[in-house]
Amino acid sequence: MVVFRARMVRPAYGPPRGGWLHARKRGVKPAQTDRGRLGEAHGGAPAFGRADRGIIRRGPHPSQTGAHRMDHLSIADILLRLGAAAAAGLVVGLEREQHEKAAGLRTLALVSIGSALLVITAALVAPAEIVRMAAGIATGVGFLGAGAILRERGEVTGLTTAATVWTAAALGAAAAAGAFVLTAFGTALALVVLEVLRLVDLRSAQQDARVYEVTFAGAEWDEAAARRCLAEAGLRTTLMGLAWSRDEVVATWRVVGRWERHEKGIAALRDAPSVRALRVMT
Repeated sequence: MVVFRARMVRPAYGPPRGGWLHARKRGVKPAQTDRGRLGEAHGGAPAFGRADRGIIRRGPHPSQTGAHRMDHLSIADILLRLGAAAAAGLVVGLEREQHEKAAGLRTLALVSIGSALLVITAALVAPAEIVRMAAGIATGVGFLGAGAILRERGEVTGLTTAATVWTAAALGAAAAAGAFVLTAFGTALALVVLEVLRLVDLRSAQQDARVYEVTFAGAEWDEAAARRCLAEAGLRTTLMGLAWSRDEVVATWRVVGRWERHEKGIAALRDAPSVRALRVMT
């Protein structure tokens, strides 16, 4: 049998020219040539992938990687994912409820379940919009958490509560995607941050922050001397505001330190000759 060997000419894209003719003449199946290596996806659809030396390589079939399409979820899968989202929200919410925080058991459980419902709905109705839905959840929950942040007298509170609400939404989205290991690990890590690291904050909790409103005689106003008295007592001061009148000056400071140092600093200010009045707000 005569074998015709066609020269392999590489085009700008696609299989090398001559490969198919070479296969037909030698009686080799097309699957053994460059055309076979190109491969066709299931049902004859062309395979898409990275071009490498004229050959387009495609990834493994989803059944080989364990991935599952979310637009074909069964009722059992949906209930399982919603249950995992609810469990994650309840676990984190229980910790916040025990410490009597604004966002507690019900709030975080509902945030987690709501995020899971949005992700599952997007997967069933418009699978291509799942990423956009996740971004929308992150933005919307950010506004919800911002409502828990309060600022009063120079103190900012509610930051941890806002971050916990955002974390509960992320856990719900992960559970809805079927990433149960990620959900469990994220829940455990959130508990570590909230509960275990609370011991680290005990040292900071001993640092009591108070607001001092000191009234000075206008002619004897000496802020540096007053702040020096507080510094000698081991207190850190931050000037928050000043108010002048004809015969007096009112200075407002944020003072941070241990409670016994506050007592020492208050006594030092009372003995200062330029101080007319002192008001301490906790």
